[in-house]
Amino acid sequence: MRALLYDNDVEISISAALMALEAADRRDKNVAIRMLILVIPTADCYLKLVIENSLVEHYGLAEKEIKVQIMKRMKQEAKEQAAGNVLRMLRHVVRQAAGEPIDV
Repeated sequence: MRALLYDNDVEISISAALMALEAADRRDKNVAIRMLILVIPTADCYLKLVIENSLVEHYGLAEKEIKVQIMKRMKQEAKEQAAGNVLRMLRHVVRQAAGEPIDV
């Protein structure tokens, strides 16, 4: 399954990550979290929703990596931050996990 996490096909990579989150050991679950975050820019709208929901569901495991990725992206230029959807999604995941009301 580990090899599928690195597949060039985004759908296969996401599917493998979702399976790993349910059945793999902690190390592979951490890799799965990183891969889900890594493929956000190339995922279509539906897959982005799947990734977001999965990160919220597994927030206890994903929290550290999400916060690392938020900090990394916060160091980018404002123009890059505005152009990217990863930072926005990760912040949204943190708010959902905290139980804050979500704007629709």
